Amino acid sequence: MGVVMVISFIIIFIMIFIVGWFLFPFFFESPKYIVLKKEKKFEIREYSKALVAMTRQEGCRETSLRKGFSELAKYIGGSSKEKTKISMTVPVIQERDINHKSWRILFFMPEKFLSSDHPNPLSKNTFVRNIVKKKIAIIKFNGSPNDKLLKEKEVELVRWIKSIGVVYDINEIRYAFYHGPMTPGFLRKNEVHIPIKNQKI
Repeated sequence: MGVVMVISFIIIFIMIFIVGWFLFPFFFESPKYIVLKKEKKFEIREYSKALVAMTRQEGCRETSLRKGFSELAKYIGGSSKEKTKISMTVPVIQERDINHKSWRILFFMPEKFLSSDHPNPLSKNTFVRNIVKKKIAIIKFNGSPNDKLLKEKEVELVRWIKSIGVVYDINEIRYAFYHGPMTPGFLRKNEVHIPIKNQKI
């Protein structure tokens, strides 16, 4: 095999790897929503009612996210009274409690559980809750979502929300992560979400 052929094979492999990793979230179920307004990396979405699995964790954002994801992974892996395994969905959501002393980590349950009984978690720190239909302003971005980057995107999103004249609730800000921490930063899809008041868009 010639050098040119080897190099070509490596390039093709890398391209397939990058494309596959980038498309990774599209293989999983996501919550249903409609886009009401779109401007470049910004959107206003109306999310349908949904069922979520949730856990609360104290500590810094990164630590609470790691511990919370581990807790939820056990639940979808069969840690329930029914020992039912649940398909993974994206994104994983992280939001700060209103008292700013802890974080909620959650993911959306597969849609089929909206019309059927859901598995009951064995852990006392894992809950399944209904969430109502709501409108969310979002900003989409790539990168390793450290606190500095998340804050920058939050500021950008608030600036855009103010520019279009809608009322928002900064106390309910949340972060959405579509890839795991092992994914290279430039391939990681993230979002900042801020709920807006139920008004005409």
